[in-house]
Amino acid sequence: MNVLFVILPIILLVSLILDYLCEMKTGNSFEIVNKMGMGYNIGNTFDSFSYLNKLDTPDKQIGLNGNIAPTKEMIKKIKKYGFKTIRFPVTWMHFIDDEGNIKSEWMERVKEVIDIIINEQLYCILNVYNDGYKTNWLIRGMEVKDKYINIWSQIANEFKDYNEYLIFESMDAVDFKAHNYFYFDFQTLTNLNQAFVDTIRNSGGNNIERLLIIAGAKDDIQLTCTSNYTIPIDKSNKLAVSIHYYRPNDFTLGKYYEPYNWTDDDYDYPITFGPTLKWGNSLDYKNLFDNIYLMKSFFIDKGIPIIISEAGVFTEEKKEIESIREYLYMIFSISSDYDGIMCCLWDTSNKIFGNMNFYDRTNDIWYDEKIKNNFLKISRGKYVKPIEFYYIQSWKALILIITMENI
Repeated sequence: MNVLFVILPIILLVSLILDYLCEMKTGNSFEIVNKMGMGYNIGNTFDSFSYLNKLDTPDKQIGLNGNIAPTKEMIKKIKKYGFKTIRFPVTWMHFIDDEGNIKSEWMERVKEVIDIIINEQLYCILNVYNDGYKTNWLIRGMEVKDKYINIWSQIANEFKDYNEYLIFESMDAVDFKAHNYFYFDFQTLTNLNQAFVDTIRNSGGNNIERLLIIAGAKDDIQLTCTSNYTIPIDKSNKLAVSIHYYRPNDFTLGKYYEPYNWTDDDYDYPITFGPTLKWGNSLDYKNLFDNIYLMKSFFIDKGIPIIISEAGVFTEEKKEIESIREYLYMIFSISSDYDGIMCCLWDTSNKIFGNMNFYDRTNDIWYDEKIKNNFLKISRGKYVKPIEFYYIQSWKALILIITMENI
């Protein structure tokens, strides 16, 4: 018998098995997002920037808001609280030239953190962060497209051999304006998101199959979940969409002010105005579930998973602690239970400089033990299933309405 007739089928079979194993390891976008679990943002660190201070060394930028660069010990501690993903926001503007060439000392520091995160077998989301904040360079859109492509080309080539634990996110919440400055410029966002996808995919290596996160329109749910928003073309079909969830804004991002009274002169009707310090009535729950359904219908049902890349509440504005606990518990419960959604906590960590502080990652101290315990419970699957909870709240609301009608 010709030995080739025996060897060739064996080689083919081994090749098919290896291809299958590689595919299973990488997974499709939904499988990866579901494995990413709960996420934690290393906020106010590598993402810091300044118009006033000269940030000419990496240490000056990293420490601008009182935080330290992530260490192996720090990442291990974050992991033990049930987080499987670290979102690593990075602002590049202080360490690039006019063409977008990245200084080696900055790339090296970024690489150090990514290596720590991935070596702990945590997913790492790397992005271009405050480069597009307000008047910073990326807000100029198509005028700086080549610079934007150059930055991502360098990042892509630097990390193209990294495994699937590294994920790239195109940008963060850039408020591109159309020519009349009254409307969001969807076309510019579409063009730059497409340039991002093409740049990463064309760089080769593992970037061909890497999960890519596409920035939403200002990362806002209402702007992104519209027909104006366009998903880039991706030959690898491995994209997710980024949305920030700070709804309702008056609770999550509202500043504290002293309540005051006002009386309508025509009707002599007194009105009290005050900050929103509480969350958790029936309407709050309904709005949360309505927004989740909105993301589901626009993206998840069409095969595109959602990364809620930031969620949180101002902790230094006298918000009711029970409301903060319940809000976080619900949004992270839902995202943990839903197929194709994951959520990342935004945390500024240092109370002196930050306004959304949950965990002092330098000293391994949670500012509220119940919030810590809730995250641990969610990570272990020990929480009320969101849909069951919604039904409970719906019945409570219905009973309340019937009761009021009978008064």
